[in-house]
Amino acid sequence: MCADRTCTSGQFLLTGLRAIVVSSADRRAPLTVNTQAELLGFFSVNLRVAMENSKNAKKKTNAVLVPDALESFVFGKAKTAPVKNSQCDPE
Repeated sequence: MCADRTCTSGQFLLTGLRAIVVSSADRRAPLTVNTQAELLGFFSVNLRVAMENSKNAKKKTNAVLVPDALESFVFGKAKTAPVKNSQCDPE
């Protein structure tokens, strides 16, 4: 959650994230390693990896981090800048 991280400025940067990129995504605007980009796609949790790495986590006190379970599926670079503040009510 955003409250657990330093993201009060509205910017949140993920580093070391591996992404699965659709082959056609790279044609119009090639992706470059170590270059900032705003991407279109979605995040998913690989349940097999999450479950295999958390077998002994039977209660909250046994919780473990499983960063390899987070996957990002990328469809291409964003054509416009992202919305910085949608002014929507989270409820």
